[in-house]
Amino acid sequence: MTDFVQVIIGREELGIGFMYLTPSVGYYITRDGIGPGGVEWEKQHADSIFVDGSYMVARKKQMQVIPFSVWVKATSADQLHDRINVLTEALEQWEYYMTVTIDGIDYTWTCETADYEIGDGGAWQDLELRSYVQKVSAQIPRFPD
Repeated sequence: MTDFVQVIIGREELGIGFMYLTPSVGYYITRDGIGPGGVEWEKQHADSIFVDGSYMVARKKQMQVIPFSVWVKATSADQLHDRINVLTEALEQWEYYMTVTIDGIDYTWTCETADYEIGDGGAWQDLELRSYVQKVSAQIPRFPD
């Protein structure tokens, strides 16, 4: 798990400030657990019977998807469920900002409601659950800004 990564999720839609995902509050970004997502273009081409091939005449970036994976750790079952609920509530917002700081460099994106799963494929992991630990993985759509 990396300790030089910090993630901040804005919770303006919920009427409460920011959510800091750091080890000091029980959130550990997994190794290779976050990134900007791939770039995909929507392209329009024009062609003609007088030339071979076609020519790109317009393009725009599609929404990108941030792969995100975090271990949620706690000292009790209630605290674990509370921390997971706070995280998933933030990911379910209509639109929010996410700032990722990696070794002092900030990346900020405007995001939409994320798809996520708790545990392994949506199933609680029993051994981790008994230790008050659970993994949350998400696919977070972001605007290509």
